[in-house]
Amino acid sequence: MKSYQEYLSQAGDLEKANIDFAFSLLDVKSKDVLPNIRRMIKAGLSETTALKALTTVPASLLGISNIVGSIEEGKMANLVISDKSIFDEKAAVRHVFVNGLHYKMDPPKKKSKKKSGGDTTVDFAGVWRYEVNIPGDVQTGKMTVQKEDIEYVIQIVGDDDPDDVEEVTDISVDGNSMTFPLEVEADEGIVLTVNFDIEFEEDSFEGTITINGMGAFPITASRIDPK
Repeated sequence: MKSYQEYLSQAGDLEKANIDFAFSLLDVKSKDVLPNIRRMIKAGLSETTALKALTTVPASLLGISNIVGSIEEGKMANLVISDKSIFDEKAAVRHVFVNGLHYKMDPPKKKSKKKSGGDTTVDFAGVWRYEVNIPGDVQTGKMTVQKEDIEYVIQIVGDDDPDDVEEVTDISVDGNSMTFPLEVEADEGIVLTVNFDIEFEEDSFEGTITINGMGAFPITASRIDPK
């Protein structure tokens, strides 16, 4: 534990010593970046220096400060706008600009929910090929929906890790709408909750997934196997 705490405090120690440093995505999944930085902040790193380590410092170290790193006329318009400090665990991304293209992240619509077994006009059961659109990335995979008595069970497998099967049982149904949380282990001891809110049609569905601190992203799918 002592070694672990010293590891987390390294960024804060560099800040105190006035040594510039930058964060990278080397050997880390993008979904782990913010949780990792939040742990460093709790260990002594300031939010100001954390933000610099994501923007101006790496641009300077790479010698590309003339095109990226800060918000200035003539530079690449890659921006992320959140409703709170991006390092706040409850922050949600509301706007993203990628090369000047605007993506608005609307908060999920609130719906009254009831447990699975409500009246529906669509048979949810089957295998669905899904696609989640995140600015700068598209995540794909398969979602299998099975009905056991009056309850539904869902298994989700992403194409990026086909051996990792996530199972969902806490499912709410309201007509042709389905909502459920999916808990994903982002790191040892760190669990992210991904909330699905989807509306089914006969052979397709669409909706949003919401990740605390990251925002809401559109998800679409088509049925590939009705059984």
